[in-house]
Amino acid sequence: MHPVLFTIPGINLPIHAYGVMLGISIVAGWFMTMYFGKQSLPATELKRLILVSAACALVGARLLAVITEWSHLNFDHPLKLLIPGHTGLVAYGGFMGGFLGAWVYTRKHPLSLADFADAATPSLALGLGITRIGCFLYGCDYGRPIFDTAPTWLKTLGIQFPNWESRFANDVAFAHHAALQKGAPAFWHHVHDGLVQSDATTSLPVYPAQLVSSLNGFILFGLLLLLKNRFSTKGHLFLFFVMYYGFTRTLIEFIRGDSGRGVIFNLTTSQWIGMLSCVAAAIIFLTSKKRATS
Repeated sequence: MHPVLFTIPGINLPIHAYGVMLGISIVAGWFMTMYFGKQSLPATELKRLILVSAACALVGARLLAVITEWSHLNFDHPLKLLIPGHTGLVAYGGFMGGFLGAWVYTRKHPLSLADFADAATPSLALGLGITRIGCFLYGCDYGRPIFDTAPTWLKTLGIQFPNWESRFANDVAFAHHAALQKGAPAFWHHVHDGLVQSDATTSLPVYPAQLVSSLNGFILFGLLLLLKNRFSTKGHLFLFFVMYYGFTRTLIEFIRGDSGRGVIFNLTTSQWIGMLSCVAAAIIFLTSKKRATS
């Protein structure tokens, strides 16, 4: 893992791996959505729609993070919620925010929401694959501990996150970044739970949840490209994305070990959203397909 890729000389500004990967996913998503969307939507309106959707996605991702992590936040002024490092981003919040922004925009302009959703869907999957690599490099969204009692094959999959204080103590970025001084999230979580000592060099081995999520995003991206011209009904590619991601995200959550993401009846907020969205998308998919063939 490498939370800071480099530091801008002179101003000692750290460039974070997660921010770089998020930026790459946004740029890649822009060009990909433009490529697929120009076939059915006016280019000028499509550009505006992408900007609106992306902005609303970032707001939604931060807002859901604040909601789910509210009890764990420590701030003395509401404006601190806008500062990176005080809370993160939640993928589902981004999806919902982006969709809501696109819905409002297409309601006010003569554009097809279904066409835009289908055009943007491959970009969403690709973005998942890319940004989860950023999660791995930063150390967030880590997995549950793999204890010594686990099978040998399972222990070989484990990843240990370092104590940043010992690893980056001589790094300029470390000295100018308070979040780095707190240590890798998995490491300090295990310290807090008494699983490792505070002077240890690494966390316990954990499930590679970020890499599993990244691989899942790339697999979904490939499936969407294969299925893009297979659906005759507008919006069905997007609905397939919602069903697939809702189902797989619910399963991946079982190996996630990061705390503070909201738990209701022993299931995380993302699991509830995943299950409900998967069922809702399946119902809409089947009813609209039946209506189209009748």
